Amino acid sequence: MARVTPSVGASYDLPEHEPILVHLKECVTGNSKFEEGRRVAELVWEAVDLGGAEGRPRIWETATISVSDGPAGPAKLKRIINAALGRDKSEPVAWVDDEKLTFGLDDSETVAGRIAVGLRLIIRGENEPDKKDPTRKYLRIKSYAPAPSAGNGGVPTAPAPAASRPSPGPPRGRVSSDF
Repeated sequence: MARVTPSVGASYDLPEHEPILVHLKECVTGNSKFEEGRRVAELVWEAVDLGGAEGRPRIWETATISVSDGPAGPAKLKRIINAALGRDKSEPVAWVDDEKLTFGLDDSETVAGRIAVGLRLIIRGENEPDKKDPTRKYLRIKSYAPAPSAGNGGVPTAPAPAASRPSPGPPRGRVSSDF
């Protein structure tokens, strides 16, 4: 669930089911507060084209570090990676490093990309009331899509395919084998 919290004195009414261009403002990995042994990524998305003098709205989201498919569909991090690469949300992602958020698309040690600050995506979501404070709302992100390349401020929407990038040096090992 993503949480939208406005600046003091400001009120944001984020559009439901409409595309919102966002960029990743902050990204921190750590242990889940709710599930022992579960690694998560705390993501802070900032809406690029919304807001004004009072600032741009930010959307807080927690993603379990997983690239599996579950009963509800592909894991959130898998959907983010595939959106960044312009692929279908269910395309396979072989592994994710649970500290660096680098990922691979096959079983080799080759790094295909990294979830990092500056990543731009298009999100769509639904507003839900905060159970503790009815004056605030959550924007539950329902889908991710690649951001258009035009006007992207020089920030790539997805890493270049591994074959077209210069070699990053020796292969990097995966931190976790839980995937």
